[in-house]
Amino acid sequence: MSLDSAILDELKSCCKDDAAFERMRALLEARFSTCNEVESMLQHTVEVLQGEVREQIRIEEELAAQEQFYRSLFENANIGLAFKKNDKIVRANRAYLEMLGYSADEIAQKTLADITHLDDLPQQLALNAQLVRGEISQYTLTKRYIRKDGSVIWSEINGSAFRDKHNQLIFLIVAKDITLQKQMEAERELLYEQLLQSQKMESIGVLASGVAHEFNNILAGILGATTLLKKEVVGNPKAEKRVAQIETASQRAATIVKQMLGFARKGKMNVQTIDLRQCIKNVLNMVEPTIDKPIVVKTDFQVDDATAFIEGDEGQLEQVILNLAVNARDALLEAIPPIDNPEISLTLACETTPKNLASESSLPSDMKMLHLAVRDNGIGMSKEVQAKMFEPFFTTKEVGKGTGLGLSMVYGIVKNHQGFISVESTVGEGTTFHLYFPLSEKWRMQIHSKENSDVIGAMKGTILVVDDEPFIREFLSEILEENGFLVYTESSGKSGLAFFEAHREEIDLVVTDRNMPELDGERLLMQLKSIRPSLPVILITGNIENDITDRLEQSGAHKVLRKPFDPEDLLSAIASALQSN
Repeated sequence: MSLDSAILDELKSCCKDDAAFERMRALLEARFSTCNEVESMLQHTVEVLQGEVREQIRIEEELAAQEQFYRSLFENANIGLAFKKNDKIVRANRAYLEMLGYSADEIAQKTLADITHLDDLPQQLALNAQLVRGEISQYTLTKRYIRKDGSVIWSEINGSAFRDKHNQLIFLIVAKDITLQKQMEAERELLYEQLLQSQKMESIGVLASGVAHEFNNILAGILGATTLLKKEVVGNPKAEKRVAQIETASQRAATIVKQMLGFARKGKMNVQTIDLRQCIKNVLNMVEPTIDKPIVVKTDFQVDDATAFIEGDEGQLEQVILNLAVNARDALLEAIPPIDNPEISLTLACETTPKNLASESSLPSDMKMLHLAVRDNGIGMSKEVQAKMFEPFFTTKEVGKGTGLGLSMVYGIVKNHQGFISVESTVGEGTTFHLYFPLSEKWRMQIHSKENSDVIGAMKGTILVVDDEPFIREFLSEILEENGFLVYTESSGKSGLAFFEAHREEIDLVVTDRNMPELDGERLLMQLKSIRPSLPVILITGNIENDITDRLEQSGAHKVLRKPFDPEDLLSAIASALQSN
């Protein structure tokens, strides 16, 4: 640093001589030089301090920004986050609070036990204890929370722990709401159980169809033998009574087999003229043994022979009535407390189509229909249940006690019969199902007339009977021989075909079983028709499937008789075949 001229002039005027001036000037310049260094050092120090301050400010700003970022991340995360200390929630994000329905102040007053389902609390407490002891670093748990409104939700929990600056243990809870997932899993499991139940029922149907032939063969033999025995015990009242009991029991067994197979059958309808009164009686005879004795079952038939008949499948219609009767029984049994006077009533009446139903179809509003009402005074149904009750697999019953297919099947069968179904139900008062069916235009029952009996009695001819069951062959032979026919019998399709080929000009008609070893009745029919196309052939079978009957008749069978059958049915079919030939 150098001195300016004003300072030097002032200094020179104060000095005695030049030597003193030079000494003073050197001294001052040295002092100024030292001040300059100090100033420089101070300036450097200030600059360093300013840099450190700026760095500190930058670090603090970054920390503040990071804190804001993580705070925002914590608050806005779509998964529940909470910190727990000393069994209290000290901080929770919005998702966690919304999941449980609490405010931040409210949740801070709750313990783990307050918000956890009682059944799930011990497991979480045990896991937390393991965290405290350092045995695990984290855990995953599926648990149920109790919301503020008392409802229960499912959550998947991830728990971990750390110590804060005061060395206090803090638990971090990460919670994901999986209630919807749990509901979907429960629905899938229920559908799976229902599918298994449905398949089980289908397997039972297949099994029933498989053994039907054997049962019907046995029943055909029993009824055949009974028919023959009745003639031998005429005049013996005691024996006549016993034979009548055997016949009645056998016919009842045949009816039950037919009904069970009708329930198991799917697909095509076997449309006939049906007396709905008889359908109701058949079902009640079947279901009444399963109804508790306190339950009263009433029927009220407000119809006659002109208004009780519809066109439909007897098996399917009986299935509809059975399902509704069983549902009515269950509704009475499920009532708590028990109903004082439990009752099921089935009313049949001929009525005009209700306006609300007529508006849904092209049927005339004044059309007469057969109205079946099935009522019970059981637990009834809510509006929510009524809205879903016809949906497949919907059921209010426990798994294993219902497939959820009953009412959907009822709905489908009624619609397939061009009918309508509606429901009236009040919780705690009972339920009424209203079913409407178009009346049959062919209501007259077909019976064998005296003229037809006379024709049968006058028939003559030679008949070949082919059946692998000895008692069936014996029964058929005796019946036919008693009515004037010459009868030959064979025990297999193969031997029957050989006999016909040897006596083709002699045989007027063939009666054959369908199910036989080696050469069954269906293939025997085709072989016989290839030899003599005009030959009348009657097949007998233990199966009731409509498509089998159709196929056999399309293949050339004059008539297909389903076992067990009355002798009059066989004789009528033979008379018709011989007359048309």
